[in-house]
This record gives sequence, C-alpha cells and structure tokens, in this order.
Amino acid sequence: MIQNYNTLKANIYNYNSIFLSGKENIFGKIQKIYSSPHLICLTVRFPGNTRYLYLGRGNHYEGIWEGSKIPPSEIRIRERFLEYFRKYLKGATTGKIILDELDRIVTIPYFKDGRQQYISFFYKGRSLYFLNIYYKKGWKIFLSWQLLKKDSIVIEGEIEDSVYKIIYGYFDQLGRRDVKDKEQKSEPCMSIDDYFAKEKKRYQTNKLPKRKMKYLQRKEVRIAQDLKKVKKWKELKQLIEEQNFEFISDTFCGYKFKFDKEWNHYKKLDLVYKKIKRLKMAEELLTKRIQEHKKICERAIKEQNIGGETTKIKYISPVWHTPKLKKMNGIDVKKDIVEFTFSEGTTAAVGKNVHANDYLRNVWSKKSHYWFHIEGYKSGHLIVKTDDITWFSENDFMVLGSILKDYAGLEIDMIPLIYTQVKNIKGLKGSAGSVTYKKAKFIKVKYLKIWRDYISFD
Repeated sequence: MIQNYNTLKANIYNYNSIFLSGKENIFGKIQKIYSSPHLICLTVRFPGNTRYLYLGRGNHYEGIWEGSKIPPSEIRIRERFLEYFRKYLKGATTGKIILDELDRIVTIPYFKDGRQQYISFFYKGRSLYFLNIYYKKGWKIFLSWQLLKKDSIVIEGEIEDSVYKIIYGYFDQLGRRDVKDKEQKSEPCMSIDDYFAKEKKRYQTNKLPKRKMKYLQRKEVRIAQDLKKVKKWKELKQLIEEQNFEFISDTFCGYKFKFDKEWNHYKKLDLVYKKIKRLKMAEELLTKRIQEHKKICERAIKEQNIGGETTKIKYISPVWHTPKLKKMNGIDVKKDIVEFTFSEGTTAAVGKNVHANDYLRNVWSKKSHYWFHIEGYKSGHLIVKTDDITWFSENDFMVLGSILKDYAGLEIDMIPLIYTQVKNIKGLKGSAGSVTYKKAKFIKVKYLKIWRDYISFD
C-alpha cells in the first residue's frame, strides 16, 4: 500500500520505479478522474483489479497514496486542474510511477495515441508545480508555472533518458535539491477514509441550497394553481342546477366535455355530475397535499436556521501561470466576434478566440439564450439570441454546426453538436474560454457547404 512519498521511496530500495500492477509491462487504463479539495483521484483499471491513486495538491498534502474509494460527491470539485487531467490522462494507460532519487518529484508515464508521454509533479515547500510532456505533431511541453511562447522541445537519443533530463532540468531551475538525507518531520498520518469523512463533516451543513428552496416554492405555487382550478366544481354545479339550463356548448366553467351527438340532456348531465364528483375528490387530495408541503417548507427553513451558513469548499491549486485577460468592454473583443442573422430575423454570433467566447457568454447574451459548441473538439462558442428553439428545423442545426466547423477548421462530415441555455454554462476560474455545462442536449448534423445562403452577416 502506498502511504506517503517517504514510505514509498523507502520501500523501493533506491530503485525509482514502482509497478502499479505488481508486474512489469502490465498496463491499466485510467478510467475516471475525480478531484477533492486536497487530492486528485485516478481510477486505474487493471485486468481483474482496480487501483485508486490519490495525488496531493500541496499544502500538507504532498505525494501519492493508494486507497479503495473515490471522493464522495459532497466534496468533489470541478476546476481547471481536474479538467487538465481529464483532457490528457483520461483514457490513457499507465503501469508505473517514477520517483526522483533526490527530491520530492513524482512522474507518471502514460500511453495515449500510441506514444508514451509523461506528466510530472514537484513539491517545493508546500506548493505543487507540474509539467506535461506530450506528443502532438511533435513533442510539446506544458509548464504550469510559466507561459511558454514556444512549447516545442527536441528529444535526442533514447527518448526516456532525454525526457527525464528535460524534466529534471526544469525542476532544477525551480530549486530541486538533494533531500534524501534531510531529516523529515514526522506528521500524523490519516487514512483516506478518515480524510473523506473529515471533509464531508467540514462542508456538510443543514443550509438549504437556493435552487432547492426555489424548487419548493415553485411546487407550492403549482399545487395552489391546481387547487384553484378544481374548486370551480362549485360554479359548475350551480350552473347546471339552474332552471331552464341547456347544453348549448361542450365547455362550462373552464372544463371541456366530450358529448356524443346522440346523447340526450340527462345523459350529458350524468357525465357532468361524474366530473364534479372527481373534482371534489381532487380538492380534498390537493388540500392535504398543500398542507403537507407547507410543513415540509417550514421544517426545511427551521433546519436551515439551525445549520447556519454554508461553508464554501476551498481547494488547493497548483502553481499556475495566469495570463492577464483582456478587458471585456465590448471594444477589445468586438473584432473577434462574427454576428449574423437568420432569415426570420433571429441574431446569433460566434467567437473567434477564448476572450470573444467569454464576452459572448457574459456580456453579449442573456441567460435564456442558447449556447452551441462542437462536442469533443476545440471550437468557438456560438450563441443564438432566442429563448425558444422549438422553431429550429434540421436545416437550422446543420447551419449552426457548419459555421462552428468552418471557423474551427475541422475536417469532419458529421458534426457532434451540443447545446444548452446560457444559464447552464459556467466558466472555469482562471481559464479563459473554458466552461462546464449541465442539462445539455446532443445532436449529430451533416456538414452543409452552402450554409452562407441561409444567413446574412451583420
């Protein structure tokens, strides 16, 4: 069992590779990746066995551990460190962990797209720095702590030896040193289960989420509306019991009846009385339901007051280089936005870069408008200024998909389109243009070469 960095290092007797499956050349697939305030969790599936690896985010959580659980949903977070892991490591295969002989450096070699690539982590003090060496039309490198103007690297000779020279060369610049003989402070150990339980207790309160309270309020309004409608049975009964009443219509007091043409007055009257009987039963049921619902709301508010304020989940981030974002004042990014209009007059726009995408989402559109993107590919964000897309035809979806495809420069015939309302889109802090989404819908559309014939550019 991997307990911490020092224990792991002591167990390998100066040999800096540990095999996750216990055997050399046995690889497992990284199936899912989760994140908690202090750890990243990798689930690695080997034949007949699943391993759960936890990588510390820094600040007293340094190194790598092993356990048997994923982080509980109450403490999971979603931010750009997790998104970066998912982008490069999800679906990859790995079989071992490499430890530096000198300093606290963990490297995970992983196979993706037919090549072995490397992601490496350096704990300096209480901070985490990481780099990723990957292959994409040539060898590239990403350094979390600085923005490289030119991210291509040259690998000579034996690939693995050359890669580790590059890795340790960059970490040397950060202050890598020999700490193997340095006396380590003994700190109390905590099991993964204890950590999860502690974090759940820390962030678990009785505070009722705003969306839950809004849901309860909406439900009460709907029940009250239904109750008001069924109470009209009294008006209906009074109407049909008037003298000289005749069935000159099939709608009374807002209720519509299906009368057979051959029915006489009394048969129609019988149908109406049966309806009145059902409405009286519905009134009793809805009256009880709204009383019970009010008790639920009162109990929830009472528990909320006892629970106090909700604690916002605070998480540890690695050292990131954060480039200064352009001001989204409608001037700097306007040249990077392409606006167009459908034949029926609906306006839409697509962003040409990450800043334009953020501007479209945060400034140009309303929460009720619709956001479109190509699922699984890098593409611009397209927003249609409409609150309702039921009028969209298959051709309209093809036009939107084709616009995104051409502006992204993709060579695909079938376009996997994803869309949802802007209110369901949330930007990732510190990562321009990156978003998370919910309540999304997916549709595959064909590429339409003549899409320009269906729109007019503003």
